[in-house]
Amino acid sequence: MQFAKRFLCCLGIGILFSIGTNSQDQLTMKLAKIALTRDRSEIKIGDKLPIIPPLKVVQYKSGQIDLGDFKGRAIILDFWHQYCSTCIETFSKLENFQKQFKDSLVVIAVTFQSEKSILDFLEKRKSKGMPINLPGIVEDTLLRKYFPHIGDPHEIWIDNDGTVKAITGEEYLTEANLRKLVRGENIDFKEKRVQLDFDYEKPFLVDNNGGPAGNFSYRSIITPYVDSISSRQVIIKDEKYTRIFLPNTSLRDLSKRIISLSLPENSLNFSIEIPNKRIIIETKNKQAFECLDTVANWEAEDQESFRQKYFCCYELILPNSFSEKQAFIFAKQDIERYFQIDIRVEKRLRNVLELKWNGAPQRLPISMSPETLATWEQGIYRMEGWPLGNICGFFNLQIKKLPFVINGLKDPTPHDITLKISADDSLQSIQKQLKKYGLVLVPKKVYLDMVVIRDKK
Repeated sequence: MQFAKRFLCCLGIGILFSIGTNSQDQLTMKLAKIALTRDRSEIKIGDKLPIIPPLKVVQYKSGQIDLGDFKGRAIILDFWHQYCSTCIETFSKLENFQKQFKDSLVVIAVTFQSEKSILDFLEKRKSKGMPINLPGIVEDTLLRKYFPHIGDPHEIWIDNDGTVKAITGEEYLTEANLRKLVRGENIDFKEKRVQLDFDYEKPFLVDNNGGPAGNFSYRSIITPYVDSISSRQVIIKDEKYTRIFLPNTSLRDLSKRIISLSLPENSLNFSIEIPNKRIIIETKNKQAFECLDTVANWEAEDQESFRQKYFCCYELILPNSFSEKQAFIFAKQDIERYFQIDIRVEKRLRNVLELKWNGAPQRLPISMSPETLATWEQGIYRMEGWPLGNICGFFNLQIKKLPFVINGLKDPTPHDITLKISADDSLQSIQKQLKKYGLVLVPKKVYLDMVVIRDKK
């Protein structure tokens, strides 16, 4: 609740400025905005009050008040406005302090609002049995120039010699602190910092609005395609942040990368990436999730148009207390929320090919290769030091015409294999190559975990 009060308090002036066309406050709104402009008149901690001309006041012995009349007494200038709930709540505390410290202290409320607005407000409070009895400077612009700020309450602490000792929020207004002020004791409160050029209507931390761009604890950003940077996957966990950066990525690739890395380890049995054969698109706008292998065959202008329309850059930065897995769960939620999609893994009945022995298992030579190797160059696929079942990954990622291939072999023994295969080869041609090693691809129907992307309901 206290946080909510402070939040409303800080927004107070912004709320006031947005209040329609109430004629009695139109002028004072403009004056307040002007008064917020920093100039050479600003008074800082340690400065003495200059000679200030008498100011317009209500609830005082006359219609004007001269701060010079209070020399020898400590002063609290309490900046406020009637739409600030915390300001109103602070008055009862200030009135009690005024009574307690009597002639050692003077508390003066200060507002930019018009005399009529404040008198009407005070009368309403009085009629409800909630009077405010402090003197109040109204229609102020001068003191706001001397003490520029945004957000009330704003407290100026002045000692009995006319020196500004502190500039704080209302939280420092305690009996012990005020006793230090009236006794002339040392005051070392944290100064209330003010960024006068802060614009609530502009994005936070953009163009130094509120601070440097890097002054955040957590953020996620989605931007359009940026043609001056290349596409890649960046995952960094250092002493400060856990970061995911996926620049210039298609919606299909963005979805499948995020889902694969947010799932439990090896839940889809892919260590590199999810093949497009494991993706089902059930969105109305299917072109947005077009496979890049298809796009690659388009004219250059059409490819660029597709990238401009359906590629994006995504970045997520979390404190380093979050694991990479947790970061990708955050990322999945971001993508689903922004693009209004659901990305799920569901069991679906699919036509697949199963890699099996063609008859009895063959006694192939065990690989003697000191390192594992898998290359595909000029139509020759070579695999060394891997179990034969690893061919399935090659088929699923590179040979687009084949249905999804599952591994039906139970042999973990490393072997060497060489196949003559091009991306457009038929199943019959591939079967001939596999036959040399006693292998065959057998059609089969199985329930397979599929990544399903659909419109959010």
